[in-house]
Amino acid sequence: MTLAECFRMELGLSCKCGEFGEFQEGVRALLIEKDHQPNWLFKSISHVPKATVDYFFENIWAPDTHPLAHLNAD
Repeated sequence: MTLAECFRMELGLSCKCGEFGEFQEGVRALLIEKDHQPNWLFKSISHVPKATVDYFFENIWAPDTHPLAHLNAD
């Protein structure tokens, strides 16, 4: 992948992480309630379905509307 493609992918991954809810659960457990006992959706990596992993790599934007579309193409 080019650097521009990596940046576009990373932005999408970051947005998906915010939508998914695990980040918020980590913040709750560490910073809000400080109980250090997050209630994760999946108890281990082996329990994460492929569809969940695929969700993070789905494009949020069409190529021409991506906020980083202006970065140099290949």
